[in-house]
Amino acid sequence: MADLTGTPEYTDHVRQLETTDPSHPATWNPNYQTLINNDSLFKALTDITGFFSGGFLPGEGSVTFTYDDSNRIVEAEYLDGDEEIIATITISYDDDHGGRIDYVEAVIVSPDTTIRETFSYDENNLITGSVRTVS
Repeated sequence: MADLTGTPEYTDHVRQLETTDPSHPATWNPNYQTLINNDSLFKALTDITGFFSGGFLPGEGSVTFTYDDSNRIVEAEYLDGDEEIIATITISYDDDHGGRIDYVEAVIVSPDTTIRETFSYDENNLITGSVRTVS
């Protein structure tokens, strides 16, 4: 059985199904795909901001994402309400080990701070620990 795979894209609607719609996967799968894509985006946002949201990044402003060829988020640039860059978060992936995250680094403009979280894994690619450095 094939899986529907999410890509981190947001859509604010899905097609409403009608009683006259056929009971066929071609009718249902596009709606499921939209919901899975939304979930993928929300997970990516949570993964990125979860490391650094504790007092570093404001709740207002905007964020712009950069993706690699595998459609993974590799950079998030946070802007304040005046559209000034306040932080850039970079994600490094270890493609030699299944694409797991090697480290996440945040460069904060004010105060001038760099925070890097480097992860360690076991033989099953499960996170066994991390080291945070601040400079």
